[in-house]
Amino acid sequence: MKPEEILPELLLNNTTYKISAGRRAKADAIIRAQFTCRRGCPKKEYLRCKLIRGHKRLMRQIKKNIKPEKTLNKFDSNNQVGRENWNLLVQCSIESRAEIEAWSKTEAGPLTDGKSKRKDNADDTCKSFNMKFCQWYFSPLPIRKSYYYYTELLFAEFSPEILNDKFEFNCCNEDQHSLECYQKWAHMKKYINTFLIEDLELEPWFPDRQVVPRLPNILEGNMFELIYNQIKSLSKQENSDTAISDEAKTIFTQDISTVEEVKQASSEGSAFKHYKAII
Repeated sequence: MKPEEILPELLLNNTTYKISAGRRAKADAIIRAQFTCRRGCPKKEYLRCKLIRGHKRLMRQIKKNIKPEKTLNKFDSNNQVGRENWNLLVQCSIESRAEIEAWSKTEAGPLTDGKSKRKDNADDTCKSFNMKFCQWYFSPLPIRKSYYYYTELLFAEFSPEILNDKFEFNCCNEDQHSLECYQKWAHMKKYINTFLIEDLELEPWFPDRQVVPRLPNILEGNMFELIYNQIKSLSKQENSDTAISDEAKTIFTQDISTVEEVKQASSEGSAFKHYKAII
C-alpha cells in the first residue's frame, strides 16, 4: 500500500511523503469522487470558494469576537480541540493583524465578492476563485498558517454526520455511517490542508514540531465499537489467539498482537487508554 493510500487519519496527518503534480491531481480527483452533492461530486473551484470565503468570514468574526454558530465555521464550544484551534486562530490574528485584516475583507476577493464595497479598478481583479486568485490569496505565510488552524477547527468534531452538514456534500447515502465514511473524511482533510495548497504551487504551513495529533472522536464511544467489530470480522473466529490481519493492523494503525487483547482492554473500560499507551 502506497503512503498516500493509507487511510487512518493518524498516518495521513503525519506522513512526509511527497507526490508529483500529476499523481496529486489524480489523488485530488479520486478524493472528491468519494463524495456526492446535488450535481455529482464537489468540484475543485467549489471547494476553494467555500473554504476561502469561510476562512475570510472567520477572520472577520475573530476581529469582532464572534464565535461562529452557523454555516461551515460553526463548532461546539465544549469541544476541547475546537477551543484550542479557535484560540490559535485568535493568536494568528493578533500576530499578523494588518495582513489578516486586509485579506479578510469581502472586497479582497474575485469580482464575484464584495461588489458594493469595491472602490479600485477591477480590470486586474480575478473574475472567480481560479488558480491565479487562489495563489494570490494563499501566498502570504501568515494566511497559510491561519488556514492550517482553520482546517483543524473545521475537523475538530470528526463525525461524518457533522461534516456532511458543514460541507453540504455527503460521504454516503446510508442511514448509518461506516468506517469507510471516516476514511473518506480523513482523505478529504488531507486534501483540504495539503493537496489544495500544493496544487497552487505553494508550500502548506504546518507546525514546526510535528507530533502525533490528538486522537479524534474516531476512537471514542460507538466508533471504537465499529473498529473493534471490523477487527473481529477480519480475524479467524475459531482462533482468537492468533495475530490479527495486516489489514486490521492498518485500520488500528498499531501493532496490537491479538483481538483478545483489544477485547480485554475494552471489557475493562480501558481500551482508549490502552491505545494511547501504545502510541
